[in-house]
Amino acid sequence: LKEKSSKEETLILVKAYFNNFPFTYSTREKINPIYWDFTDNHLTSDRPIINLGKKANRYFERRLNEKRAILDEYLSETVSAFNLLSMQKVYITPEILSEELDKRFNRTRPTSNTFLTLNEFIDQFIKELEEGKRTTMQGQLYKKSTLKNYKGFKVQFDEYQTEKHKKLSYDGITMDFYNDFVEFLNGKNYSINTTGRHIKQLKVIMRAALELGFHSNHEFERRKFKAHQVETDTIYLTETELDNIYKLDLHNDPHLDNARDVFIVGCRIAQRFSDYSRISSDNIQEKEGKRFITIIQEKTGERVFIPIHWQVDEILNKHNDVLPKISEQKLNEYIKKVGRKAGITEKVIIEEIKGGTKISR
Repeated sequence: LKEKSSKEETLILVKAYFNNFPFTYSTREKINPIYWDFTDNHLTSDRPIINLGKKANRYFERRLNEKRAILDEYLSETVSAFNLLSMQKVYITPEILSEELDKRFNRTRPTSNTFLTLNEFIDQFIKELEEGKRTTMQGQLYKKSTLKNYKGFKVQFDEYQTEKHKKLSYDGITMDFYNDFVEFLNGKNYSINTTGRHIKQLKVIMRAALELGFHSNHEFERRKFKAHQVETDTIYLTETELDNIYKLDLHNDPHLDNARDVFIVGCRIAQRFSDYSRISSDNIQEKEGKRFITIIQEKTGERVFIPIHWQVDEILNKHNDVLPKISEQKLNEYIKKVGRKAGITEKVIIEEIKGGTKISR
């Protein structure tokens, strides 16, 4: 599933590994995660869950079986496509395998025969990210956060064009435009990393349009057309501070209690939020009397094995080996309150560049 913890329907993906490449292909089929078997990575066969679906829709089981057949076809066609390309001695990449599957499932990709303006292409590019038609160089679907960033870029790009009373073409992406656009973003008091992210996304879009033959403008590839990025000041906690947070009595505030537990697990296993926030009993294994966590990292596709720290062990036992569900936004909000309750109130000076000016706060 694209979004495993979604409360509504989410895309179902084919995921495979070949030649040390992770490969992901969208089936364009969707399902609510409650009807998904995470052990077998397929649609559920659990009768009570199916009966639950039938209560909401009497045709549920029939549609589930139809969807199951479609997914099985995607699996068999992926294997068949890979075997065919191997027999033809083709050097297989995620892109080539995707193209072969596109042919088999009659999916069309944009070609240079269908010209799109820059603004039209930006709209199509974002739509393809949403629908899972466009993937990373490793053949993986883009994350929801990445999609959000591209939509944010489009908002700023549209506002810039409105302010300048013009519609930009591919040829309009020049060094003069770059300097003016950066000045426009600085005028909004954005950090240098935010401005750099918008430039980076424009460069990715321009490169994608170039590969499709929509333009021949290489200005965006010049060294001065740079997506600037600076290292940000990072505030960290000491072992003593972590222990103080862990020992806090928060039983009267379950929201803060759950946030604290999830945060401590994240610190102790040193993984990204997208990985540690979905830990369940399926991720816990035992060998020679010792428990450890195994996760396939969402960003890298790598499997990692992590010894369980005693605080993590106690937290998992407390929650029956399933971490409380909490959004990253809420975790960030609640953990600040937890930190204050733990007496972590030291002032730290942060230096950053906003609007092109270095400031301290």
